[in-house]
Amino acid sequence: MGRTKKPYHSNILAISGIGRNVGKTTLTCGIIKKLGMDQKPTAVKISPHFHEVDYDNPISEEYEAYSIYKEDRNDRGKDSSKMLAAGADSVFYIQAKDDHLGDMWKRLSQNIKNDMPVIIESGGIDEIIEPGLSILVTKSGYKKSNKEGRSSRQVMTCFEHFDHIINKINFKEGNWEIRK
Repeated sequence: MGRTKKPYHSNILAISGIGRNVGKTTLTCGIIKKLGMDQKPTAVKISPHFHEVDYDNPISEEYEAYSIYKEDRNDRGKDSSKMLAAGADSVFYIQAKDDHLGDMWKRLSQNIKNDMPVIIESGGIDEIIEPGLSILVTKSGYKKSNKEGRSSRQVMTCFEHFDHIINKINFKEGNWEIRK
């Protein structure tokens, strides 16, 4: 049986990581800051883990499948709050089981503008969509994984110091690009 072609979204930058605390949110916030006031992106944090949350206004709560919340505070210390403080136009925090990512995406995409930059921090989003650019964040000395080969588009692997990566990434005319 053939694979279904995933929809391509040139305006989406997907950031994933090998392991915890490798700097995904630090990189995300750095890119948001670099884009500045002219290109304020939408940022999305997707977690496969469900836990108690304290967001005031859920957009959608499909219990035990996915929940979508809009971040409205930049002082919580959470990843979504850090993204808002970095200058994102809007930030969504999502808890979603892997087998419900497609349903979650249909609901979330109603809140995202197709012509604006979107940064999604998630290990699984590239299973259902084809982002314009994917970045895999790792610790130095990691062993190559099959995760790097999932996207047919641009893929970068980076670790530790992100300034050189942030300075190469640009959003222009609805597309993410890597400057040489």
